[in-house]
Amino acid sequence: MLIDLRDVTENPALEADICVIGAGIAGLTVARRFLREKTSVVILESGGLRYDDQAQDLNEGASTGMRYYDLRDARVRFVGGTINIWGGRCAPLDAIDFQTRPWVPHSGWPITLDELEPWYKRVNEKFDLGDYAYDERTWKVLGVAPPPLDPSVVRTDFWHLSPESGYRQTRCEDIRDASNITLVLHATVTRLQAASSADALTEVRLADIHGRTGTVRAKHFVLASGGIENARLLLSSNDVEPAGIGNRHDQVGRYFMEHPHARAAEVVVSDPVKVWNLYRRRVLSNGIPVAPSLRPGEAVQEREGILNTSMTLKYQRWPDAGLAPVKLFHHWMKDNKDPDRMGLLMLRAYKKLDAWADRVLAGPVRAAQLKLKRGGLFLIARAEQAPNPASRVMLSASHRDPMGMPRVELQWNMGEIDKHSIRRFAQVIGGELRRLGLGDVKLSEWVQDESLELPYDRTVSNNPIGGYHHMGTTRMSADPRHGVVDRDCRVHGYRNLYIAGSSTFATAGWANPTFTITALAMRLGDHLAGRVNDS
Repeated sequence: MLIDLRDVTENPALEADICVIGAGIAGLTVARRFLREKTSVVILESGGLRYDDQAQDLNEGASTGMRYYDLRDARVRFVGGTINIWGGRCAPLDAIDFQTRPWVPHSGWPITLDELEPWYKRVNEKFDLGDYAYDERTWKVLGVAPPPLDPSVVRTDFWHLSPESGYRQTRCEDIRDASNITLVLHATVTRLQAASSADALTEVRLADIHGRTGTVRAKHFVLASGGIENARLLLSSNDVEPAGIGNRHDQVGRYFMEHPHARAAEVVVSDPVKVWNLYRRRVLSNGIPVAPSLRPGEAVQEREGILNTSMTLKYQRWPDAGLAPVKLFHHWMKDNKDPDRMGLLMLRAYKKLDAWADRVLAGPVRAAQLKLKRGGLFLIARAEQAPNPASRVMLSASHRDPMGMPRVELQWNMGEIDKHSIRRFAQVIGGELRRLGLGDVKLSEWVQDESLELPYDRTVSNNPIGGYHHMGTTRMSADPRHGVVDRDCRVHGYRNLYIAGSSTFATAGWANPTFTITALAMRLGDHLAGRVNDS
């Protein structure tokens, strides 16, 4: 069932077994666990079915740390959330990403890869990603001889690229048709109401920008509004607990992480066409493109004291040449085209055309460009960022949105280990190239200076600063002193409040977060099914 808060004549007071706050991929995945079941679910979405400027304006906030994207456009308020403009990169995290690494402060999850892998495999099937092969075994699946780099030093993992399957998850015909699920549009949650005992939620309060208000009471609540909004809602719901819900140990909003993007080094080799061909995109037998990622072996990470940073080997125009026309078009679309229906259709059509061109034309075109020296080979970092308590989401002390909620303030900071990891891993790759007699690397100037600032370089990627990956602000921990949710994604100290999404990540890991977000949401849905059935 579908309700638009703007159209109701009376302030609604809804009740359900489960209330899900946010209709992005995390919230929709949790709710879909209960399709065709007796459990009643209410989903609250701040936007509508399509892009809306007024809803989007609620995202406005200030960045007081390193340069970052305009917060208004750093996430999307309508059904599906940022999955609507997702690039489709899917891969599970590594075992080491979940482990406590002595050289990485604040690392370690209270769950392991083995525990999460059954849900990873379910996501792989849901997204139609083909063989569940994301590591060196993918070379065999592709029928391609692996490159000569020593995999214990520089290993290759793969992203599977399947944006259309992800987009299908944003369509909600199944939810509209479900008698037990109610999706409420333009319903912005303005308060999580804690019980006076501060051990449970009693209800959530909601409003639209025209003054309509309402409440939802439920047995269980799932906060699934993204890495920035999850923290904002917890911090601003402070009438019972002055520091905010879940924040007894000053952990809410801390450890904000991204996957920084940057040009790490030029790859200087005698035969760039040969080396490019080793690490170009390929296509599985079922048509799914896969993109290789270079990463340091686990022993190398420990020996060098570096993170599980990813790098892609890409052909790029020279840094001073500016953007190629096709990239100018892509950035124009991102910068000037709101993700309304036509904008999304244009963006998806462009992505399909780009994928076709990459599959059919990239080989001969790149070979010609490299031979003519129109550009070169570069290592592009898609880096892991270490958990840093000083990198955080806070509430503005002086600015409020039209709902009366404090605006958000983002203080994104990188640490020395983040930059050291990019620099040292590029040098490790260079060492492997020298060992094989293929060439070497030339570090980018910014990698060698003392600043911890990240350069803003639109030539490195369609996302020049980071991946729009908002992780860590309600991190998972076994000990309430070191995080916000437990291994079941339940807020420490609250018996009926859960959080879904990448804000629960204890570390960022190497891979884009959507695959893990969806796996954790499936796992949470299964956990809640057991709780509802037991109650």
